Amino acid sequence: MRGELTIKMAESSEAIFVTNILNAAFLEFKNQYTPGAYRATVILPNEVEERMKEGTVWLAYLDDKPVGTVSGKIKNKAFYIQGMGVVPQARGKKVGYELLMAIESYARTKNCTELKLCTTPYLKTAIRLYEKFGFKITNDPPFELHGTPLFNMMKTLD
Repeated sequence: MRGELTIKMAESSEAIFVTNILNAAFLEFKNQYTPGAYRATVILPNEVEERMKEGTVWLAYLDDKPVGTVSGKIKNKAFYIQGMGVVPQARGKKVGYELLMAIESYARTKNCTELKLCTTPYLKTAIRLYEKFGFKITNDPPFELHGTPLFNMMKTLD
């Protein structure tokens, strides 16, 4: 996998791709999540479709294969990022970075002033990506998801 990367808004017929990507992306960390937190992270296709109704879901394709996803929604001039994952085989190929670029571009067109996300302390590679992209750790809640520790990050959009 090292060809053409495309990012597009997902359609409801692609909800299963989102679920499969999230499952592949988070499987290696499953034992660090509580069962409830893992279930809230790796959502089912019908839950993906609900996210599509509430906000936006993107898919990243590498050589026409779905390899990454992210979703989010706007609330009070902030774009809240959720459900970001990249399959292990596509890591290191700038998929996460390009997904963040798509989000930021979209958020700017909607006049958002900041990007926000929650993550767990053990997703170290993702945290490094977020920091390189300009996110800073905040002291905002929530601090846990079904017993799994969380912290929040934010990036101000100029």
